[in-house]
Amino acid sequence: MHAVADKLVLSASSPTVKTAIISPGGVYGVGISPFHRNTLIVPWFVDGARKTGDVFVTNQGANIFTFVHVSDLADLYVLLAGRAIAELETGTDSPQGTWGPKAYYFGAAEESSAAEAAKVRATVLKQLGVVKTDEVKSRTVQEATDLVGPLLTIVGSTNARATSTRAKTLLGWNPKGKLTFEGTKKEYEKYLELEKARKGTA
Repeated sequence: MHAVADKLVLSASSPTVKTAIISPGGVYGVGISPFHRNTLIVPWFVDGARKTGDVFVTNQGANIFTFVHVSDLADLYVLLAGRAIAELETGTDSPQGTWGPKAYYFGAAEESSAAEAAKVRATVLKQLGVVKTDEVKSRTVQEATDLVGPLLTIVGSTNARATSTRAKTLLGWNPKGKLTFEGTKKEYEKYLELEKARKGTA
């Protein structure tokens, strides 16, 4: 989806222009920003559930996706920026691979199958009154595309797996977030609360 842009950024690296890319998995959790508290995937899933009346997976939901908590991802950005500042202040170079053509950092902390994530989401959305059932339905790729469009279908039905070896080795990144039912419920509660507030002021 962003390979062309990635190549442009990494190929621009030089002794005076140091480049790197952070590429996260699915970002979850409630952010601390006063402007943007929820991650991208929450409104996607809420809108999809409202449209179909349920939570579903494509086929059996066996595909695996990588996730990272928003706070852990923020820490990764801080570590990379801190490394750049330290170089400027001390005049020393970072280890080879920190910057340049190979400086591609995956923000990858946890994995879950689509079916596992959907079951938690279905239970949460039923409790919050978004859907009437916590049963996870199975739909074909074509059915999913017809219901929620190609982008959400692609995101929800393909494998997206990565490891964060470079971030941990070169930057000392240590993600601590964990996907939990309580955390997922809090995230969706916050989104629905903010959505209601926005509608009230519209």
